[in-house]
Amino acid sequence: MTPELQEVRHCCNRSLDDETSFTRCQDCLSSIYRSYFHATASDCSWFPYVYAGALANHDGPVDSGAAKCLFSLDFTSTMATNWKKKAILWAMHIGIAFGLIMTVTVVWRRKHNWKRRCNSVTPDETGSGFETETISGDNNSVKFTFEEIKMATKNFSRDNIVGKVYKGTLVDGSEVAVKRFKNCSAARDATFAHEVEVIASINHVNLVPFRGYCTATLPMEGHQRLIVCDMMRNGSLFDHLF
Repeated sequence: MTPELQEVRHCCNRSLDDETSFTRCQDCLSSIYRSYFHATASDCSWFPYVYAGALANHDGPVDSGAAKCLFSLDFTSTMATNWKKKAILWAMHIGIAFGLIMTVTVVWRRKHNWKRRCNSVTPDETGSGFETETISGDNNSVKFTFEEIKMATKNFSRDNIVGKVYKGTLVDGSEVAVKRFKNCSAARDATFAHEVEVIASINHVNLVPFRGYCTATLPMEGHQRLIVCDMMRNGSLFDHLF
């Protein structure tokens, strides 16, 4: 073995990750290159580097330090770049999964809370039954269901709007006027029902005959109260005087 190759073994047969070993091996190989290959254009100019990577260095050419020192191949930066890309992809996947889970959770909670509110309201409050209920007292007024009033007014058709009321026709053929109050509080339904009973018990020639009322809670429109009176085709006394 020539002295030059022995020098290569001595300088490059170690870990080349630290700067001192890296520089020493590079200087040794550069010295051989200047002595034997600098003045000639030879395909063998890489021989010292190949020899150092294949035989001189005990870690071999696949070692990251040897590959960077001998062949200018920086696997560390490539691996770091790949790891960074993988980290970004994982972060995106985790973010998307978290967003989907949160969306499903919010939708489920809203649906669950809505069902719970609907189940907590009694049929008497919602007016969802299909049979009318007579109001207590000596009168013919009744508590209508929302479906009955909806049918009477043809689903609150705009064609049936007369002034500030809806014109409707009950199943017995009688015409009625329906006054609709939206966005009410279900907690005051008991007070409303009592006031309705008081009004229904009053009979006077100048008062419009009272037919009944309804309370209902709708999914999209909230809690409502409706008053049903006889339809006055010629308007009220107020309309004629004022």
